[in-house]
Amino acid sequence: VSCGAGAAPSLARVIETLGMIIRLIFAFILVATVSRGEDTSYEREIATYEQILGLRDRVQSNPHDDVSLSALIHFLDSADKFLASNAAACLRQLAEGGKNKREIVPIIGGRVVPALVAHIEDVGRETTNSLREYGRLVLPYKRQLIAAIQKHPTADTGWFAAEALANLGPDAKDALPAIEAMPIYDTNRRLMRDLIAKINAPVMPNQLPDPDRKSVV
Repeated sequence: VSCGAGAAPSLARVIETLGMIIRLIFAFILVATVSRGEDTSYEREIATYEQILGLRDRVQSNPHDDVSLSALIHFLDSADKFLASNAAACLRQLAEGGKNKREIVPIIGGRVVPALVAHIEDVGRETTNSLREYGRLVLPYKRQLIAAIQKHPTADTGWFAAEALANLGPDAKDALPAIEAMPIYDTNRRLMRDLIAKINAPVMPNQLPDPDRKSVV
């Protein structure tokens, strides 16, 4: 068997042929994937955790960035619950803290709150968890939040909905029957007491500003 210089070109051709076969296999897999409709939609193309965080950061920097806000809200429609939940969590983060409540929530809240409410059932706990941060903007959606309590009385989805309603203070008194019907355990007894106290309180200290609402003195 010759192992001289003439063997090298043959070995190179074998390696090149194997490389070509591997590339063809990968190309076939890619074509098959696309033909099944996977990863071809806009959502699938950009649906990564890092991209969701990027959209949140852009809205944080510029609350008037409607394109980024729309894209972030659109992730709530994702069939991938992980992505939808992370989008809801990012919408919560945009409303956390006094600065965000003053500078961002008044701009984005009118779009974010109804979107979160619309996805309570399919996305779950992260939607009502986020709604807790939007203060009085949830007022028009009391009926949906009460329904979430009644449907999920032992789950985080229901308890977060109860907290969102309690942030409305006396305006949530019609939610008291649903809240008081929630099962009480040692772990949530204090929370239940605090929720009821908030709703029965004459003045709520941490409400979002509402120029159309007169403060109770």
